[in-house]
Amino acid sequence: MKTLSILMAVLVGACVLLATTGCDEELVAPIQPYLRSDQSVLRLHRTVFISMDNQQGSPKTAEGMTEALVDAIQQRKLFHIDVVSAIDPACRDLPLDQREAMSMQDLSEIRDALKCDAVIFGRVTRWQTYPRMKIGIYLKLIDLKNGLPVWVVDHTWDSTDSQTEKRIKNFFTQEMRSGYDPIQWRLAMMSPKVFQKFVAYETANTLPTRTPPAEKPFRIPVLSDIPFKRIANTKTAE
Repeated sequence: MKTLSILMAVLVGACVLLATTGCDEELVAPIQPYLRSDQSVLRLHRTVFISMDNQQGSPKTAEGMTEALVDAIQQRKLFHIDVVSAIDPACRDLPLDQREAMSMQDLSEIRDALKCDAVIFGRVTRWQTYPRMKIGIYLKLIDLKNGLPVWVVDHTWDSTDSQTEKRIKNFFTQEMRSGYDPIQWRLAMMSPKVFQKFVAYETANTLPTRTPPAEKPFRIPVLSDIPFKRIANTKTAE
């Protein structure tokens, strides 16, 4: 009887462990971006983010999403990033979002106009605030040296999805400052700006991480490290 009780306790513990592990895995955002390679992003130096186009909602929706994405990408510290308005004369007629592959002349025109080696552009594809928060974005990072996309995100977030709700709770715990009592994470269900920050955070986290250079271990100098100059022993002629 005692052995049976021990076995039952072990089984219950194993079930709890599996359930906990499953919950952790569910917190991973199912965005599935296209990433050419980590190195294709890490070798970029200066990138221009062209303000997002808006296919849904008001122009302020695209402005807010652009601001949230730029802030989130900058926190990754991968490359220098500037923002240029889509209606700016410098980029209004540039061949960015076209179906055909960019020619070398196209790439040269974009580099000369924007003074960068990569561009990020995209659009808000879905936007809904009532009766739920729902936003879809399409985002593309193009390397202007070869015209190839190195990072693409095409995803829609829905606040009524149970897994999205769990990830919002985790986002508030890790990223948002305190002071939102008593509603806490539920603010993202009511505030478009907070929901956009959550979406931008998950989007930026699909980019690779730049590993800082390893620090050399501290070593106490010893006498042999100090260079000495040998002085010739010469006698003065008398």
